[in-house]
Amino acid sequence: MTQTQAQEILAALQRIAAAWSGTNVGTLSISSGCAFADDHPDFSVEQLTKAADLSMYAQKQEYYRAKKLSSGTPVSSGNGVRP
Repeated sequence: MTQTQAQEILAALQRIAAAWSGTNVGTLSISSGCAFADDHPDFSVEQLTKAADLSMYAQKQEYYRAKKLSSGTPVSSGNGVRP
């Protein structure tokens, strides 16, 4: 899978979640994070997983910032992953 394909899938999932209107749950949001081996050729699987997790937490922090809510989980400005 290419980065473009992954980003298109994530964008489609975000659109589906944004359009959600349920009975028991009024709104739906998803959290996702990606890390690509092409961007980090020296990373192990564990390091790529950590990079993806940090990406997800950064996205969540941006979501809460935009909604002016507190996520309670600060995200470092660096990628936090050591090769």
